[in-house]
Amino acid sequence: GPAARPVLRPDGGTIVVTASSNAISTQAKRSAYTASKRALVGLVQAAALDYAQQGIRVNTLIPGTTDTPFLRKAAGMENMPDAVWRVGLNQWVKNNVPGLGRLATAEEVASLALALASDDHPFMTGAQIVLDAMTNTKVLSQSAATAALAQRVTIATPSTTSANYVADWIMD
Repeated sequence: GPAARPVLRPDGGTIVVTASSNAISTQAKRSAYTASKRALVGLVQAAALDYAQQGIRVNTLIPGTTDTPFLRKAAGMENMPDAVWRVGLNQWVKNNVPGLGRLATAEEVASLALALASDDHPFMTGAQIVLDAMTNTKVLSQSAATAALAQRVTIATPSTTSANYVADWIMD
């Protein structure tokens, strides 16, 4: 049957799109990935302009490397004992993460996403919020997370499917 089409709510809402720190800084051999993350930032800025009059705020959350099971799998360490993984990760962090000297947790990233989705920041739209504990960090109050639980939110992850869904939704 026909695909379901999203309906704009008359009272507005919030969209939080997750990109990657590669949207602002990159390395060799990541041209396609970096271009896709920078494209998400442009998409968010355009959507923020397109939907501001309907009360829809659109912002980009740009996390750095985050300590998750996906990171462990991407490093090819999913079958290693936890102690071995932690030693390797700690060495990588020591060499690559200035500032706090640790990676963000998934819970810290989620907390910031909830804060961005809350009504605590009604004037913020089209923004790129970097959460990487390095050179361009901007952090909102984590106390906003509990208030955000009841808020309207659509979170798009960097996956192709989610990014395409957001692009299709915005274009309609």
